Amino acid sequence: MTTHYSLDSGELRISRDDPPFEWQGLVDSLTVVEVHPLADGAEALVLLDAPRGITPVQNLVKVDAEAHVVWRGELPTDTQGDCFVNLAVEEAGNVSASTWSGYQVVLSRQTGRLLERRFTK
Repeated sequence: MTTHYSLDSGELRISRDDPPFEWQGLVDSLTVVEVHPLADGAEALVLLDAPRGITPVQNLVKVDAEAHVVWRGELPTDTQGDCFVNLAVEEAGNVSASTWSGYQVVLSRQTGRLLERRFTK
């Protein structure tokens, strides 16, 4: 089974041939900024456009081939308005990301839990 993940006008698009499936839409009612399919094709990392506000927003999610959120990335602080601003998949498979509050973090690819954090501002 090959699953394709893509970004289409701010929405996540998922399609596959066997069994036939196609889905397109917002994730957590938020616009999609980036999509990073994972090597196994069964899941993808998605960065969402976080609304500005007084609460932190876990806007980095992993979704499965059925468009279900598997996990939400753990932020390094509970700072007002904190959110993820970019992401990359490390060679070892974990997720590297930066936050609005000035941290560079490493998250577990399996759980989204914070493994490392380093203040960079």
